[in-house]
Amino acid sequence: MLLLGRACGLVTAESRVVAAGGRDVLLVRRFDRERTGGSYARARMVSDDHPRNHAVIARDTDWALSPAYDLTPSTPISLERRDLAMECGDAGRMASAASLMTQHARFLLSEDEAHAIVDTMERQVRATWYATARSAGVSERDCDRIAGAFAYPGFDEAAVAQ
Repeated sequence: MLLLGRACGLVTAESRVVAAGGRDVLLVRRFDRERTGGSYARARMVSDDHPRNHAVIARDTDWALSPAYDLTPSTPISLERRDLAMECGDAGRMASAASLMTQHARFLLSEDEAHAIVDTMERQVRATWYATARSAGVSERDCDRIAGAFAYPGFDEAAVAQ
């Protein structure tokens, strides 16, 4: 999923998969510490209450989003509706383009700019998730299991819960 995030233009933590003890292991380089001489300097970091590991980091005095580091597809429970761990728009936790669009002004984006971003990301994910997963060694069976995490009919629903 970190590879897919990178393909979509997200800044992600450096990572690679290695074989260890007959299993694949994901190694993620720490981005909250920097080697300085014989020790490490820690960056200040703030994260949420762990529903999905979103974080901000300050290396000096300015805060910025941390690189993405814990991206995991969820197997769907419903074909029509997905709920996120945190609220993301006027529809609360409902994962839909319409709900995301209700917050465009908070990110200093015009409605057209926000639509372009959502449409571009949706097209990129739909078009590349499978090939990205397979190239990273995800089995056909596991791809079938997680397919619904990347595209579902409810994402394009226009109705936003009031």
